[in-house]
Amino acid sequence: MTKYSVGDFVYGEKLGDGGFGGVKKNCAASTTNQEKEYKIQRRLCHPNIIQCYGAYLHENYFFHIQEFAPYGSLMDWIRKLGKFNESCTAYYMREISKALRYCHGLSALHRDIKPDNIVLGVNWIPKICDFGCSVKSPGMRRFTRIGTYDYLTPEIIKREPYSTDIDIYCLGVLCYELLVGLPSFYSENNNVRMKKITFGIIKFPMEKI
Repeated sequence: MTKYSVGDFVYGEKLGDGGFGGVKKNCAASTTNQEKEYKIQRRLCHPNIIQCYGAYLHENYFFHIQEFAPYGSLMDWIRKLGKFNESCTAYYMREISKALRYCHGLSALHRDIKPDNIVLGVNWIPKICDFGCSVKSPGMRRFTRIGTYDYLTPEIIKREPYSTDIDIYCLGVLCYELLVGLPSFYSENNNVRMKKITFGIIKFPMEKI
């Protein structure tokens, strides 16, 4: 993998923020203490995963060089469109499922699948990004409480062990959000949201999606 330094880039506008740092144009993601994310992502090579080109350390910041996705994230498009139709949703689910199967085959859990972390590359191909919560887990059984509130699993809330099922569960919540426009267990009250997730209290819209 190519070695880079700070002088190799002219930094463009800020594109967004991840859980542990910011992202700027020209394929450079400036993060702090993200060697773990880099070590996991650099091993992954799949058309539905953002490609990792390299990294470098500068003034205690770890710069992660990644593929640029020109069409933003699925969350950007949910905000613009409200929701997706069934054919688009089915396409995104199929492609993301391929990427997750690939990750799990390498004992890698993403642990933060959500619309913000699915970006659209060239030709509108969906790609998983932001491996800041990911973990290399040969035994595939974890206990760490991690993720985004709307996408927490019952196992995480109850502090029970989980495995690849955490990513598959989040994929289902993502499918619902793409079709409906809101997460399946959405509530402005966190306690209510946790109860809905724990007991599987879900409401499907009456109108045709």
